[in-house]
Amino acid sequence: MRLENHDVLLDVLHLLLAKELPTVALAGKFLSESVRFGKFVGVLAKPTKLYAIGGQRDVADPDSSLNSVEVFDESHGAWNPIEPMSKSRANPSAASASGKLYVIGGGGRNGEPEEGEVYNPVRKEWKQLTPLPRTFVQVMLAEARGSIYMMGLDNENVSGKPHCCIQIMRYVEEEARWERLCERYVPGGWIGSSRVIGLGDRIYIVAWGSGSGGTKGRGMVEAYDLTEKRWITLAPTTVRRSQHALTVCNGRIFCIGGVGPASETCERYDHETDRWERIDATLERFNVAAAECDGKLITVGGFGPRSIKGVTVETINVSSTGESKWSRGGLPPLNEARIGPALVGMAT
Repeated sequence: MRLENHDVLLDVLHLLLAKELPTVALAGKFLSESVRFGKFVGVLAKPTKLYAIGGQRDVADPDSSLNSVEVFDESHGAWNPIEPMSKSRANPSAASASGKLYVIGGGGRNGEPEEGEVYNPVRKEWKQLTPLPRTFVQVMLAEARGSIYMMGLDNENVSGKPHCCIQIMRYVEEEARWERLCERYVPGGWIGSSRVIGLGDRIYIVAWGSGSGGTKGRGMVEAYDLTEKRWITLAPTTVRRSQHALTVCNGRIFCIGGVGPASETCERYDHETDRWERIDATLERFNVAAAECDGKLITVGGFGPRSIKGVTVETINVSSTGESKWSRGGLPPLNEARIGPALVGMAT
């Protein structure tokens, strides 16, 4: 057997152990629609590992960006460091697909396309992704239908008026290239601090525009349908959010924290009624990250007035009936303060 085939077999074995191959094999229309509306989520393997990626040690120090990554494994019950990224990344965006961890953003330089990287937990190594074909003010990753998608935002003038250019690209791993799927121009310039997440056939974005801390001005709460190839306007969140967290847990979308009035709030999106509903309040903080682990919604890091200092971890059981309460005792704190990290859950 040739060496490269041996490497491929290692990757396939990891996918089988992670129960991710059935997800790809069953990703037909029925399953796609079911996941889109939060049904039959038990078919998919639930994440049992959490990766906390990058961020900053000090919100006031732009040179305190981190290239370190730590992972929480339920079997070990602790956060442990893994191989560092090739560069430090403040406010990175990350997602997982095919048993690998993809990271982008937070490390780009003016005038140069952003370079992402991918981590293979089987080989315990990082590799560079092909650079994006153009620059953006903000780049974000999301997983949908087993693939990695990038949504980029940038300022552009159209007929002499400011617009926000929004592009969506899919990373074609077997060809190591970015495939552009959609381009859109929204009047008014850059939307502001944005977050994206994938669910079913859709990529969701929650963003609020200019103003003090991004909490004033226009907002954008929409979804791009990858099958129908169109944008869908959704109900606005109950409070305007900037520097917030956006994630999926048990087939539902959650929006957590942010600056200003949003800092200690959490809300859940109901696909069937197109409504956001508040759930139990969180610790007051912004630049927080969130992900699912073992059916629970986990938040890490961030910064707030109550001496959070970027290491605090909160847990809430969102699948329970009745009143849900956040707990700070579910997981141990991070080993390193992280303000504006990325957090990704992966199956094992």
